[in-house]
Amino acid sequence: MNILIVSENLPFDSVKSKGVTAVHIQLALVAREMSALGHKVAVLPIQMYDGHSSEQDANASLSAELDEWRGYTVLPPLFIRDTATGKRGSGVFRRLTRVARSLLKIIPMREFYPSIVLGPEVTKCADRFGADILLSFISPHASGAMMTATEYPRVVFQGNIDFVTDELRLEFDSLFRESATLSRSPIARLIKRKVREGYIRCYEMSHRHVVLRSQAILNTSAGNNQYYEDIGHPKVVYVGTTWSGPPANAGQQGSGGVSDGSASKPFKIIGHAGFLGMTASTFGLEYLLKYTMPALRQEMNGYAFEVHIIGGGKATEVLRPYLKQENIVLRGYVKDLDSELLDSDVFLFLNNAGPLKSIFSRQIIAWAMGLCLVVHKGSLETLPELDHGNNVLVGASAPELASLVKRACLDRDLNRKLRLGGRYTYDEHFTPAAISGKILSVMEEMVSTNSS
Repeated sequence: MNILIVSENLPFDSVKSKGVTAVHIQLALVAREMSALGHKVAVLPIQMYDGHSSEQDANASLSAELDEWRGYTVLPPLFIRDTATGKRGSGVFRRLTRVARSLLKIIPMREFYPSIVLGPEVTKCADRFGADILLSFISPHASGAMMTATEYPRVVFQGNIDFVTDELRLEFDSLFRESATLSRSPIARLIKRKVREGYIRCYEMSHRHVVLRSQAILNTSAGNNQYYEDIGHPKVVYVGTTWSGPPANAGQQGSGGVSDGSASKPFKIIGHAGFLGMTASTFGLEYLLKYTMPALRQEMNGYAFEVHIIGGGKATEVLRPYLKQENIVLRGYVKDLDSELLDSDVFLFLNNAGPLKSIFSRQIIAWAMGLCLVVHKGSLETLPELDHGNNVLVGASAPELASLVKRACLDRDLNRKLRLGGRYTYDEHFTPAAISGKILSVMEEMVSTNSS
């Protein structure tokens, strides 16, 4: 097949510079794997700019990066100015218009997906490339851009449901807001809340319109299948996500170091890895700092331990005081994250303890690296490959999680079993070849149906 992948991201082989995320790397892995399997692959970047810099400036900033890619084609990017409702507008009238539209729930779809105007350009690129199918890769603006390219079958590879983080940040506003906003009058706060509610409802309706124009939706998280089935999409498939792990026989999997819980060799527990201010990070940090840490101190009585919090940015104002408690090691951004993870005794992953449920790349990274993974039961909703006692330990409450962490630290045979089981699960289900195979299977079906 000739596969045109549309994405807001450029494919990076590794974290080479600031701003490179897991999606950049996953895009590179999948594009390379599909190409290696004999398919002709091109990546079409959709680049947003905010109007304060010119399209030419944005193009120039990408030129050096585009020269790096090998093995598949990276096409010249398409540019679109980001006019999203949430961005700062110019002039009082424009801001008042946006408020009125939000209250009346009449925000046009182009405010959320300004890339929809690129449909004809995407079609031209697909024509020149000779595409058989279009794939948007974990990218809302890419999904919008290819929505009207109706000459081609279109597959959406979807991460988190686009509007859900906005919805949850509003619902749990007290966890995310800064104290400065409390100075507003109750009426002002009420109006702002109603504006945000209207914005989110319009965002959801726009999202539905975009994804329902595709022939298939592939989800990184199993928990999202039900939403898309409920809104009436005929083809929804759980795929998962991927990462690049060392060869299974390379001996590079984590070993947990030589910790024994003594004062000189405390157990090293990774309590969080990722940008601290993100929505899921905030929910995970709240559960760790407010509930799990007290339970851990009680459970680990007599053993020395450190819970490392790794990631740039700042936690929300509400959570910052909890970062100063005993046994917390606040690391900030670390250059060699792999070494930090490999040196851990336990990777305690709690992002799914909150209401935002997702597969999260860090869970797959943990398995790829052979880490000892302990998760909240909320992860079961998103990652059906979790198998308690074989590739993970799953806890339903803070005291239970604390007990499982202690068990994983002290029982070296169990710790080793979980590491090997996690790596086996990665090799079976989440390698670039495995994920690409799942995506290709659906796309081949779509192309066959379209040509018959």
